[in-house]
Amino acid sequence: MSIRLKIILANVIVFGLVLIGLALIVYDRTRESETAKLDSQLEVYATGFITEFEDEWENREFPDISELKSVTTAGLSGIRVELSDSSGNAIHLKKSLPSIDSGVLRRALAGTPVFETIPINDTNFRQLVRPVEADEKVGFVLRLAAPMIDLEDRMHDLVIILILAVPAALFLAAMSVYLITRLAFKPMTQMVDAAEQISASSLHHRLETPESRDEVQRLAEALNEMMNRIEDAFKSQRQFIADASHELRTPLTVIYSELEFLKRNMKDDDLREGIGIALEETDRLSRLVGQLLLLARIDAHKLVLDIQRVRLDELLIDCIRLLKIQAEKNNIGLNLHIDEAIETGGDAEKLRRALINVLENAIKYSPRGKQIFVSLGNEDGRTAVVTIKDQGAGIEAGDLANVFKRFYRGDRARVGHDGSGLGLAITRELVEAHGGEISMESKSGTGTTVWIRLPIRD
Repeated sequence: MSIRLKIILANVIVFGLVLIGLALIVYDRTRESETAKLDSQLEVYATGFITEFEDEWENREFPDISELKSVTTAGLSGIRVELSDSSGNAIHLKKSLPSIDSGVLRRALAGTPVFETIPINDTNFRQLVRPVEADEKVGFVLRLAAPMIDLEDRMHDLVIILILAVPAALFLAAMSVYLITRLAFKPMTQMVDAAEQISASSLHHRLETPESRDEVQRLAEALNEMMNRIEDAFKSQRQFIADASHELRTPLTVIYSELEFLKRNMKDDDLREGIGIALEETDRLSRLVGQLLLLARIDAHKLVLDIQRVRLDELLIDCIRLLKIQAEKNNIGLNLHIDEAIETGGDAEKLRRALINVLENAIKYSPRGKQIFVSLGNEDGRTAVVTIKDQGAGIEAGDLANVFKRFYRGDRARVGHDGSGLGLAITRELVEAHGGEISMESKSGTGTTVWIRLPIRD
């Protein structure tokens, strides 16, 4: 998960919790306000009722409630009225009410008005229970109950509004944070894109430094300074390898020549065998020095291709001929199949080295008595494909992704086989220098297949 996404999610979660909290507060306060408004209407109604009845307390000849002015002007519909004596017995009513709670009755008789919400036939009513004085004492209890349908409808509308408003606000907040982080992270995104272009062969690239003087600018400057140091270190390393390889070639050539001379003139068989071993090691060391020198030239962009017309079929036949003795020595068969003659532009010597590196690996890691199948084909008339398939032990899945890295040798490759781990790395560099690509497929115990694809061009 990216930092931008984490920031957006964190802001949305925090802002969402705040909005939900505010929505609950708004709902609670609005309901309290609407309920207080209804209570106030009930109080006004009760006051009017008592005023209309104040001359009738003694003889209890109460007029019909529908005739009372207070009933028609209170603005409440569906109201229920009950006048009770001190024992809770109804003596005058408009529509029936549930039996009064004894505790509420006691509080009303004590002179305290009581507001409460009660259910009547699955509908909530707001009830006012208040005392009524007659002859300077509380002789009656007045109960008024108004349906809360309008209040519930208004609260339902408020809930819908809040349900729609909270997601909309969250969406706007998320978009705002997205746009803000996009602007804030734009310099860092550009830095990441530039950093992805930097590799061991392109250390000269530098990150663009933002104009704003902030942490991002300091980070870019620090990374550029680090890249300067890394590039200097790589240059020193490459120069050292190139110089060392160049200096080693002459003494190794002299040593090889002298050892070869001694071997020709040596009569003792044991000494001749020892000198032969020394010659093989010197030759291996000379090839390693040559590989290091070639890689140093590639890294320094000093690899020069002598582009000429190259017959890939003839080049492949020549490579097979050169390695035939080595394959026969290991009792390994080389099977070549060429679909057609293919001519292209390239450096014959560099391509020969690339092909030989792969073929030598196939021979080296193939068990005795196995076969190696080599073929040359034309893919869509634009690409020549060289396929080299062996019947060796294969490559472990964990090693397959690293076989083209320099000096990399898997655990299986280290057992019983000499090598520097540079052959496939050099092959990839040479093939890519010709605009081609190399790929490999292998499974443990089923052999390895290598494909070299080269563009067919003049």
